[in-house]
Amino acid sequence: RLKLNIIKNENCLVCISGGANSTTLTHLVGNTIYNSQGRKMFFKAELIYIDESVLYENKYKQSNLQKIEELAKKCQLKLNVLHLSDIYNDLFEKIPLINEEQRTLFDQKLIKFLNLFKNVASCQEDIVQFIKTQLYIEYAYKNNFNRIFLGSCGQRLASKIFSLFSKGRGGSADNEIQFIDWVEYEQMKNFFGSESEFQNKIGIGRPLKDFLNKEVLNYLHLNDLLGFLVDRPYYICENNKQNSKLPGFGNIDFIMENFIDNIQENFCSTTHTILHTSEKIIKKFTPKEGILQRCPLCFQFRDQIKNILEIETFDSSLGLIYGGENNEDNTEECLKKKYFESEKIAKTDIRNLILCFGCRRIIQNLNDDKVNFFDSQLLPQRIIDRTNKIAQQINKYQVF
Repeated sequence: RLKLNIIKNENCLVCISGGANSTTLTHLVGNTIYNSQGRKMFFKAELIYIDESVLYENKYKQSNLQKIEELAKKCQLKLNVLHLSDIYNDLFEKIPLINEEQRTLFDQKLIKFLNLFKNVASCQEDIVQFIKTQLYIEYAYKNNFNRIFLGSCGQRLASKIFSLFSKGRGGSADNEIQFIDWVEYEQMKNFFGSESEFQNKIGIGRPLKDFLNKEVLNYLHLNDLLGFLVDRPYYICENNKQNSKLPGFGNIDFIMENFIDNIQENFCSTTHTILHTSEKIIKKFTPKEGILQRCPLCFQFRDQIKNILEIETFDSSLGLIYGGENNEDNTEECLKKKYFESEKIAKTDIRNLILCFGCRRIIQNLNDDKVNFFDSQLLPQRIIDRTNKIAQQINKYQVF
């Protein structure tokens, strides 16, 4: 309670996926609110379940939804169900109501959108996670919730630190592993295009940060909750036969999680050491103010480009083009100026530059290099709208 800073009568939205961590979190929240034998906490909570069955050809849709509903009933918590393809729908209402024909069209559009990306290096999984993040933040914002609770345990957060840095998302690493990360009201207003009744900032909390995988499984076993776990592949890449011979199915997150789990098995203090050490050594990131603070695609902090290497990642031959490494004009400011004057930057869509470093890497992994990411008819309109809104208010010099 103290670490999450929960205040009496606050509205909390608990994200449940049906996995071990979120099932544990749901049961803990239910016990905390309705406990008749121990200490109670006086806040309000609802569940939100984002149905991902479209990714797995709807094989487990009904059985998984039934398990989630039974768990919600057991914990006496209201359940709200969204679909992953609701990213194409307007979420202003409490629960978006569309017919089956529209749902099928949205599902097909989502699958085609994911297939734009190569199925290695976790590109598709990252896009799915971005969609889920925006769905539950937008739902919480438009329905006046104060907190969002995620079920990430300590081991998952420890592996996430390494995967974030390997993807070029180090600027968000500190916020992504905190017990609570605050999203300001003005940022949500800029992103979701409407005003909330209470105009509150929203805290994204991770109550299970101190839990290990072993402790989570023991909790599920002792409380007879193992039967509520849903059936589905953990990663999309597991369904792809082309990736079967690659380490971790070609997925960075999978590799990092296996790496941390294997070390944790032999050295029990691994996870807590990583988390405590990272809090000390990871530089506190000061995000940009205003409309450029967060990336319109992933909603993580957009890090400002500050050194030559980051500029050269747009074009690895930039330094050689302008006279080689020993050129006196090869300073950061000179390179930056010449880069702005180059033909490459002149032809670059400013909407690509608005994205964070990690997202720019993702759109470089399109299956078809000729496809313009933002001109694709498959990209959710809400992402296009917010990106266009930012692009209209800035120039190319401001993104550096």
